[in-house]
Amino acid sequence: MNTSTQINVQGEGQGGRKKEGRKQSNVPKRPVTREDNLADRKRLDFILIAVSVGAVLGLILLAPPFCGSSDLSQWAAVYSLAERGTYNIDKTPWPATVDRVQINGHFYSDKPPLLPTLLAGEYLLLKKLSFGRLSFRNSPDSVVRIILASINLVPLVIFLGLFSRLLDRLAPDPWIRAYTMVAAGLGTFLTGFSISLNNHTIAAFSLFFALYPAFLIWYEGQRAGWLFAVAGFFAGFAAANEYPTAAFLVALGAGLAWKARRQTLIWFLPFALLPIAGHFWTSYLVTGNLLPAYTHMDAISGHLVGKQGIYNIYEPWPVYLFHMVVGRQGIPSLSPIFIFTLMGVWSSLRSRGSPLRAFAALAALLTLVLVVFYTFFFPNRVDGGMSYGLRYLFCLIPLWLVMLPEGLRGKTTQRWFRGMALAFLLASGILESATISVWAHPFVGTPMPIDLGRAVKFNAQNPPRWQGWSGAEQWGTWSDGDSALVLLALSSIPKNELELLIDGSAFLTDKHPYQIVDILVNGHYVGTLRYDLHSNSGVRVVKIPKVLTLEKNGQLSIKFNFRNPKSPAALGLSDDTRRLGLGIASLELREEN
Repeated sequence: MNTSTQINVQGEGQGGRKKEGRKQSNVPKRPVTREDNLADRKRLDFILIAVSVGAVLGLILLAPPFCGSSDLSQWAAVYSLAERGTYNIDKTPWPATVDRVQINGHFYSDKPPLLPTLLAGEYLLLKKLSFGRLSFRNSPDSVVRIILASINLVPLVIFLGLFSRLLDRLAPDPWIRAYTMVAAGLGTFLTGFSISLNNHTIAAFSLFFALYPAFLIWYEGQRAGWLFAVAGFFAGFAAANEYPTAAFLVALGAGLAWKARRQTLIWFLPFALLPIAGHFWTSYLVTGNLLPAYTHMDAISGHLVGKQGIYNIYEPWPVYLFHMVVGRQGIPSLSPIFIFTLMGVWSSLRSRGSPLRAFAALAALLTLVLVVFYTFFFPNRVDGGMSYGLRYLFCLIPLWLVMLPEGLRGKTTQRWFRGMALAFLLASGILESATISVWAHPFVGTPMPIDLGRAVKFNAQNPPRWQGWSGAEQWGTWSDGDSALVLLALSSIPKNELELLIDGSAFLTDKHPYQIVDILVNGHYVGTLRYDLHSNSGVRVVKIPKVLTLEKNGQLSIKFNFRNPKSPAALGLSDDTRRLGLGIASLELREEN
């Protein structure tokens, strides 16, 4: 019992136990203290962390293990290192990816090489501990999901736990604290991208793991050497995974040196150089020099296809900058919660006495540096075209979250402001969940225009960009999985019923002698195709009722369901783990005579 409580209780005098009893109903036996309130907030934080982690874990288990060309490029590097002992990705179990460069006649991933090198080591450890059961050959999906959990889920748990502790200092207001925790767990793109192998989330978590000890050093005067070492190592590791965050490494090192030069030189600098040295060493192994692979852009294998393509390099820089800031990829457009971050940075910079003025300056400086770099100095403007989210700025999300409570401070007593803030949080969560949908169902989107009577090829020059298809080859494209989708838009409404002509063949061997394919159009069953060793080539015809062409104004969603897809690896034929069903060379729609 504290002193003030003791004084209040003693002030009752000796007026008897009845009088004291009457007062007891108004005086708690143990007053609610700051520690009690903090404990309640911690319990709420624990629930929010559990919900966030559970959501990400569920998505890792349910989403397709490979989410697109970006993560496939890195998985190819992991496989090649572990199974073939080389960084080149010429021969992998998966289709070719556009995220590669050709150097000295071999293809390499254009991603930072240090992370795949470390993951190759983790994979070999998993393989050894499981006596070979966990391998790309025997159980590729399980391997991918275990590694994803180790590099995305575990750092997410640590990040949210440390962020909760940081909010003890930054957000004493319980409403602001809860709002910021929900934003950190479910309101940013870090959650959506945590279900794929990518360097952006790794850089973001690493940046925060450097920022946290730096906060203790800068604002609380702690000078333990390990704090400087941790800050240096993770700042260096962030730079090794997202090259422009080297600006963060330099700024953080300069700031800590100004506070404590000796500890920075002895602890921060050597540990920062460890991941930097690892990056340059692995880059040398890939390219033969210290330059990263993506600088070999003259040898890139991806297609530069203009405004609607993968690399939006033809967009004028004013238009591109507009979309980076407020347009289709803009930070406030897709994550409106960071409008409050902007308000917090502005108020902290204006106030000389603000305790977070240094961090506000750091947030403003790094945001400006990265926007300028990716607008004017990066080889191609890849955050246009088909990408979702300004992923090259995701590394700054933890820093923006640190400044978010400052933007809310002193305003949440107004009901209209709370309503607006909750609307911004809901919008951010919805847009972030759209990212998960994009990862879970890659390339489900715009239909391909098709003229009646004209065949559409599915080869490398015109690859299918919908769910369930492997990488296109010169002859055509294999399906990969239990189903595959084709979206077509008729150029004219037919007068009669349609015939769908499918030129292709099934993946068959002596061990796998037949394949059955059920076909649905706009969700309606229209026919079944059977392929066997005696009849596995040529054109097959399926009739489509005219009424189905009228349902969606000529748009057709054609789904191929494969009853028994098999991978060459499962049949012992090769290391190819794609579950092949049907290989299609072309499709054609024509009116029935």
